Amino acid sequence: MTLTAFADQLTQKAKDRQGRMAFPEDDDPRILQAALELLRDQVVSQVLFCSPARVAQTANDHGIDLTPFAPKIAYTETDFPEAFEETVHLYQHFFEKRGKSISDADLKSQGESRLAQCGAVLAKGAVDCVVAGVVANTAEVIRTAMATVGLAEGIRTISGSFVMVPPRGDQVLLYADAGVVIAPKIPQLVDIA
Repeated sequence: MTLTAFADQLTQKAKDRQGRMAFPEDDDPRILQAALELLRDQVVSQVLFCSPARVAQTANDHGIDLTPFAPKIAYTETDFPEAFEETVHLYQHFFEKRGKSISDADLKSQGESRLAQCGAVLAKGAVDCVVAGVVANTAEVIRTAMATVGLAEGIRTISGSFVMVPPRGDQVLLYADAGVVIAPKIPQLVDIA
């Protein structure tokens, strides 16, 4: 299978599902453009940003026309006003479950985090995925996902993977990455594989 065929297959599955996708890094024009392209191509049914004012300013600054897609754009600030409280609750639960504490200032900071709020919206099932990592680093994205969404029962190890195409271009390979787990033990390597 070629990369193009693989990508086309994934795109078709997304179109068939018509999911809702959240983009917390909504002050980056690349994010706005990518989200609007997904809407235009009917890959997703709705996109979720965080702040209408910030999105409008970014769009205005970069000549991006949101008007044709306005009915398919939602915002955590207006459509999910409970996102702050839900995010704080998820973080409290995450730390309590581990027998740790979190300061009120850190709880407030996480509650205000766009990435964490989108994680909370994902956790409640109001969106189907969150796309982040353009501004936030991998560690931030993973920590936020663990605190807001969590791991399914029986999942013990988080890892990443990469889709690779060799120079001959005739197959798509998946490389498991143990980089998230520093010095993994054998059971963790088995989980990653």
